[in-house]
Amino acid sequence: MEKVCDKCPNVKYERDGHFITVDIKKGIQDGQEVLFFEDGEPIIDGESGDLRFRIRTAAHDLFRREGNDLHTTVTITLVQAFVGFEKTVKHLDEHLVDIRTKGITNPKQVTKFKGEGMPVHMSTKKGDLYVTFEVLFPNSLTEEQKTNIIAIIA
Repeated sequence: MEKVCDKCPNVKYERDGHFITVDIKKGIQDGQEVLFFEDGEPIIDGESGDLRFRIRTAAHDLFRREGNDLHTTVTITLVQAFVGFEKTVKHLDEHLVDIRTKGITNPKQVTKFKGEGMPVHMSTKKGDLYVTFEVLFPNSLTEEQKTNIIAIIA
């Protein structure tokens, strides 16, 4: 594509297009920039400007990122909340995270899994994974179930 200068019709600017590959490194956060020095549009005197890519992360169905930490919600049954459970959660990078309790889990309880969050940019460290537990309560109970619960808990 050619553009003729408005002030001096004998000078022509040509766009020289080429492809740039942007490598997104582990741990880069929303809003950070990747800079390509002198790969931008030329300025009037002919020197190229810089090209900047600003990172925008897309929302995920299961995980929410806060800094280098990840947050997710795991749903358990009322029985699991009382007696404990073992579950696995598939992480963003496909590895499995074992989540287990042996005791009582309260609704909205948050458990921290150290080092299971996002990688820290330019480091070997990782953030943490925070799991919030949602407890499914039954919609109704029979009279026999109510009596059994009272006998067990009381």
